[in-house]
This record gives sequence, structure tokens and C-alpha cells, in this order.
Amino acid sequence: SQGLDLEYGTHVAIPALRAGRIVARGYTPVLGRYLTVETADGHYDTYIHVTKRKWLHNHVKAGERIAVVAGPRDKHGSAWTGPHLSLHTGPHLGSALGVGTTNPETTIRKVLA
Repeated sequence: SQGLDLEYGTHVAIPALRAGRIVARGYTPVLGRYLTVETADGHYDTYIHVTKRKWLHNHVKAGERIAVVAGPRDKHGSAWTGPHLSLHTGPHLGSALGVGTTNPETTIRKVLA
């Protein structure tokens, strides 16, 4: 699946890329803990290899802290290669798992423009 890995230090706060509502939070042995925000335009931003996540159904604002980067002693998943955030975006809730995932760099550039 297409995603963007961003290097960060252990337990660095992760801000929401866009405003929306938390619609998924879970764990897989590969991804570790993750969190998905459904945005106002119906897209999904998934943050992977995280811990200390906000709860389901919380509404979040762009820039609001939603989680922190997982560290060596957290449940980070087997795809973890050191402290980093893996960000996936797409039009489907399953985008974190590769279903219709789009390159998040385009979204990040739009948000920062």
C-alpha cells in the first residue's frame, strides 16, 4: 500500500492533518496501534505506529494532538523500523490496509498551502 513514513522521536505528539471524527482505532500485529480520522470531505487519514490515541467518535480539529509516536516498548507492530509515523490517506475506511490508498504527500501539500 502507498503511504508516507515520517521520522519522529519516540512519544512525539502527532497532530491531526485535517479536521474530522475518529472512526477507527485498533491494533494489528504488522501495523501496531493505529487511528483513523474521517474528514469532512469523506476521506480517511490513518496514523500508524502510534500510542496514547484519542477515543472513537471524538471530533478533532486540524492540528489537534490525536496520538503520539510509538517507541520501542509500545505495541508498534512488525512493520516498525524505529520511531516514525506511517500516514495513509484514501477514500475508504480500509485505506490503511491498502484499499484505494492515495499518496498522502498531495494532501499534506494542500493542507500546508
